[in-house]
Amino acid sequence: VAPLRADTSTSQSASGTFAGRFAGYASLFGKADDQGDVVLPGAFAAALARRAPSRVALLYQHDVARPVGTWMSLREDQHGLWAEGQLAMQSDAGREAHALLSAGALTGLSIGFHAVRATRRPGGGRMLHEIDLWEISLVTFPMLEAARVSHVKAAPVSAFSQMQSTALARAMRRAGAALASPDLTGKGATDA
Repeated sequence: VAPLRADTSTSQSASGTFAGRFAGYASLFGKADDQGDVVLPGAFAAALARRAPSRVALLYQHDVARPVGTWMSLREDQHGLWAEGQLAMQSDAGREAHALLSAGALTGLSIGFHAVRATRRPGGGRMLHEIDLWEISLVTFPMLEAARVSHVKAAPVSAFSQMQSTALARAMRRAGAALASPDLTGKGATDA
């Protein structure tokens, strides 16, 4: 899996920028995770046919109380389960997740699922033939080390946030009022 790459391009869609978009492999075929489970090609096919990507939860650290966005695309390819998500940039949780992803401090992906069809592996773990996928989380420590975010779309750079613009406007009004009012000597500031 390629290292994390921040995308700072300014391409836009009709609905605005792609800020908060990210992608990576949530699962890789044929690789044992820390519990010895191995996902086989085709394991996600039935779940993906039943459930739209937006119906698979995008969580932070598997916490059902911390959704951080929506999955836009989930698909199997020859390597595993490729996932493309959109963080909820209007929420504190979405912006926090984006900041951590952009800094490279949060790069893991982990699946939450029910094993529909599995067989035991010699030495422990399971061969997962069919999985009912419920959620995919952004995590610090993924169960499968190679399951990582590899692309993050940077937030657009703007001169001021709405809050900063409002604060600047207030400061300018106060400064204007102070300049127009007489100072302690009785002279107006406009005499200067």
